Amino acid sequence: ELATLGFIGALAFLLTYNFSSSCEGPCSIMQQISEHFLGEPDELQEIFEKLHFLLFAVSVVFIAVVLVLLRISLRSGTLWFMWEESLKEANDAMNKEIAGVEEDECQAARNK
Repeated sequence: ELATLGFIGALAFLLTYNFSSSCEGPCSIMQQISEHFLGEPDELQEIFEKLHFLLFAVSVVFIAVVLVLLRISLRSGTLWFMWEESLKEANDAMNKEIAGVEEDECQAARNK
């Protein structure tokens, strides 16, 4: 997701950057396209800047959601680990109790 947004940002840079230092009028690719289709060299640039801010906001929200989900997952993993340990302890205690009962039954059978 972030790689795609980075690629879009790099493409936006290439379209809006003025590569010529001695250019007058529409110099960037974006300005030339804007002047040709919209009649104003800076109109498409302004639209693109709004789009850029929107993409930045989307990436910030995406990162925030990922961090929240990571935190929830880590807490769930810790909880599951605690449950697993408690079940192991209960299982060990039950096995010891069963082994003790079986030993008592064997002793009673030997004494008969």
